[in-house]
Amino acid sequence: MLAVPFSLLPLFALILLLAMVLLSGKEKQPGTVCFLMTCIVLLSLMTLRWQYDTVLLKRVQASCAALLPALAWHGFVSLTGMRKKRYYCLLLAPTLSAILFGFIWPRTIDFVICLLFFGYGLSLIRMALHGENIFIRGRLGESTVILHMALFAGVFLCISALTDLAVGLDFSLTAGQHAPAIIAFFQALLLPLIGFAIVLTGKKVPVPPPESDDAQPIMADTAISTQEQTLLYQRIEQQIRDRQIYLDPNLSLTSLARKTGIPSRQLSATVNATRHCNVSQWINSFRIEHAQRLLRETPLSVTEIMLTCGFSTKSNFNREFLRICGVSPSLFRQQAADNPAQRLEIG
Repeated sequence: MLAVPFSLLPLFALILLLAMVLLSGKEKQPGTVCFLMTCIVLLSLMTLRWQYDTVLLKRVQASCAALLPALAWHGFVSLTGMRKKRYYCLLLAPTLSAILFGFIWPRTIDFVICLLFFGYGLSLIRMALHGENIFIRGRLGESTVILHMALFAGVFLCISALTDLAVGLDFSLTAGQHAPAIIAFFQALLLPLIGFAIVLTGKKVPVPPPESDDAQPIMADTAISTQEQTLLYQRIEQQIRDRQIYLDPNLSLTSLARKTGIPSRQLSATVNATRHCNVSQWINSFRIEHAQRLLRETPLSVTEIMLTCGFSTKSNFNREFLRICGVSPSLFRQQAADNPAQRLEIG
């Protein structure tokens, strides 16, 4: 039996979370998958070390621990607009410094790795607190998932750093007598965090009640902040509709800014001020409006319409359709077919 059997619980929870991310049907962000897989490997090595404390396991665990924070940070910051020079500096310099310290002063490696976990973890938390619009290179419609996973990764790294710090202090004071209990305590803190991420991964957006039987789309008139923003928004919307930019399944805030000729920050601010929603929800409203038209006027299947309208996954399409229309795509088509006025209009 392993000396610290409690570590198996967060390990199994991480494996379950990884499986849910891979099988959820949502867009799979490489950063999230890479981070979860590295966490699983690291936690497995740590569990084995309490049973088989060999030099090889120590070295492999130290190597994985030094790489994990940078991998987690890279997976999410690569979706932001950070300049390449600063990006590579923040990615490589801390990790290379930790490895160098490990060779020159082996006794300091644990402390340096702890600093890496804290530094990258706090950076991810700070990134997530800026909101989903910071992930301008991520696909529109998946930015909320990216934000939640970035926050999860940041908190996970910080708790791991606290664990290493407490264990290191215990070894210096009591030769590690309380290390198993310390690890069990901090991993008990991780379990609710991992559980929250699991719930979040499988969470469905609540369905609002439809405003009317016709459930006509989509964007109700809202108050605007300035006349200039109104005019700019009208110009942007005209481009979106005329060129049907919203049909691009790989559309991101960066590519949208490039196609419209409006800087991404200004584009996001204009949409937020005039439509009171984020860019992802705004683009999805055009897609759902187009889907409604196809459901009423064509015999295309729901899956074909989903792909035609720019959605990558059926779960995301159904979720957004429910959020905006209050009914599923199939029920919307049925209601349209049962509406005599609608049939007359189509005919």
